[in-house]
Amino acid sequence: MQNQDGKNWLALVFAVVHVLVLPSPALGQTSAGASECPCVTPTWGGYSDLAAAILTAGLPASYGLEDCKPYDALYNTSGCGGSGVQPSFCGETWCYIDPEACAVNSTKCWIAGFLVNDPAFPACRSRPSALSPVLPPAANAHYSYQTCGSLDNYQQSRHQTTMAGRTIIATTTHDSPYSLVTKDSGGVSFGGFEVDYWRDVMKVFSPALDLQITDSWATPTSSAKFASSFTAVVNDVAVGKYDVAIADFWVTSERMLLTNFLPAIRVDNFYLVVFEKNGETTFIEMLANPFKPFTPAAWGLIVAGIVTAAGAMLIIDYEDEEQYPYESSSFVWRIGKAFYIGMFSLMAGESNFTTSSLPSKVLSLGFQLFLVIVMASYTANLASLLVVANVATGVNSIQGAIDAGYTVCIPVAANQSITQVYPSLKTYVFGGSTTDYARHMWAKKCDAAIIHLKRIDEAHRLTIQEADCKAVADGKFTEEESPCVGRDDCLLARVGDPVVVMPVAFPIRPDDPAMLTAMSWAVTDASNAGKWDAAVKNNAQLVPPSRCIKTAVNSASIDWDGFGGTSFFMAITIVVALGMHFGMAAARMRAAKSSGTSEELELEELDQEAVKLNGAPIHETDAGKDGSGDGDLKAILRRLDEIQTPNILRRLDELQASIEGKTAKPGHPGNADLVFNKGTASHANGGTDSNSDGSGPSWLPFLSGLTGKQ
Repeated sequence: MQNQDGKNWLALVFAVVHVLVLPSPALGQTSAGASECPCVTPTWGGYSDLAAAILTAGLPASYGLEDCKPYDALYNTSGCGGSGVQPSFCGETWCYIDPEACAVNSTKCWIAGFLVNDPAFPACRSRPSALSPVLPPAANAHYSYQTCGSLDNYQQSRHQTTMAGRTIIATTTHDSPYSLVTKDSGGVSFGGFEVDYWRDVMKVFSPALDLQITDSWATPTSSAKFASSFTAVVNDVAVGKYDVAIADFWVTSERMLLTNFLPAIRVDNFYLVVFEKNGETTFIEMLANPFKPFTPAAWGLIVAGIVTAAGAMLIIDYEDEEQYPYESSSFVWRIGKAFYIGMFSLMAGESNFTTSSLPSKVLSLGFQLFLVIVMASYTANLASLLVVANVATGVNSIQGAIDAGYTVCIPVAANQSITQVYPSLKTYVFGGSTTDYARHMWAKKCDAAIIHLKRIDEAHRLTIQEADCKAVADGKFTEEESPCVGRDDCLLARVGDPVVVMPVAFPIRPDDPAMLTAMSWAVTDASNAGKWDAAVKNNAQLVPPSRCIKTAVNSASIDWDGFGGTSFFMAITIVVALGMHFGMAAARMRAAKSSGTSEELELEELDQEAVKLNGAPIHETDAGKDGSGDGDLKAILRRLDEIQTPNILRRLDELQASIEGKTAKPGHPGNADLVFNKGTASHANGGTDSNSDGSGPSWLPFLSGLTGKQ
């Protein structure tokens, strides 16, 4: 406790002395630089040596020594000035700094009672600086743009000078389409996405750097230390055998301990791969196949739509004897028939309801649109489901594999990254090529695999299967190690979301900071300029299409919301049709009350039909043109017999029923001897009335009994 108190008192004393005795500007940026990294002044011990070095280099005496200024623009140095395009750093301010004063002093920071990087005390923070390339190293001259609030664009331009005339030694391996190694009588040639990209990276420098590629790959010494040949090559880069390695290198913590990596150019998504069922459909699954195009919710919406439309049509055409021909049929029977017609319409793909009225026609329009959309969607999705065999293993995610106790094949280079995230996963870790995951799965060493998308695509091109089977034929593997009989890599199916994501980057030797900085800039610049995308596009022919139709399509059942718009439109037509139906019914009731009896109302409706056909109502028909007194009526009856629409026949039947039990008018047949059978009106005594010319139907006696005309 006493020691702690002593430290507190010491810190307090130092802080007071620093404030009162050692004046220090407030933390921030001034023309003399930031307080934590100020520009040099004549009071600095190395000032005279720095000034002498500046003069010796032939630079102006005040170059970099008078606070923050754009010295290169002022003195036309470092390529600035003149009429040409000016480098971006020319207008930036900078100054020479004391490297010791600019560095973090953790001791002073702690004694003052602060933590490192605390902005409240200058010794706790710093600003970036660099050794001057225009002065001799002995001068130990450091400069900083950042202390003046500028960016060090000079470093980017300096990369051109730093790397000029250098040769980059690289190694690669055959891994199509990313890197190709072709050997023939003319020697070894290299190509592919990454090789072409690196050639563009070399052109970022002016003059372009010389790239020398070898396919020697991993040395025996490094290969003996690591199970992964890629990790072995990273070790060879780390020890300086190669400057860089051109291939798909995952950036892992193990490899980062060996050497540095350039900025990542892309990422690899790792997925769970399982076996897809092949011809093992159960009887229940077979019965369920026709219903797979839609989800249960979608089927529910479709059935509800049919029931609603059928119910509305029943209400509108309840008395339509063509639709419901049996007068004695019950209400339940009519409901059942309406639903049957609705379901039959679904199977047929078109509406089978009769449309004897305007409301029913409106409703039929909406129902027909509903059926068209449903059947088109069903047909398209069913065809896709029948062609595309869905993954049916019961495991569709990494958690599902863990719960099922699956053993999962994992490449050794990705093992640590995957098992850190899923420690309970049962794994079979394999070395060698990552393409070996397929043969290990077929050899039953694992139930599934976690592998990157590139290898999954290669399996579906069947290139891995063909290479493995060739290796068996050549005696490299046995049939047990790499089964080929009955093998179909199209059954290796990717399921679920990415399990892990690994950055892909190039390793670079760690002992050359200038190369690391310059190449990092060059790779970033080339990527931003679209060189990687161009390399992929120019080598598109190296990526053949999938040979697995089943895995090339990703289908799914259509859900209920896929029919939301169609269902809404049909609902509107149902509401409109019902509104029209009930409105017209109300109008007829009002007309019936105002005209008297229902018989008269029915007769008026029949008159309207007659007017449409002949131009005159039945009950106003007078003598015919030939003086017979019924010529026009005969013409009307003939026309009615030709048409015999359901409405006319129904109304005539209803008129007959309405006069039953009434006393006939004098001189007219009564109910005892008047019978009407749709086109034939006969007396009970066996006589038959017919038109006077012997042709046409015998409607005349029946209608005459209603109209008072013989």
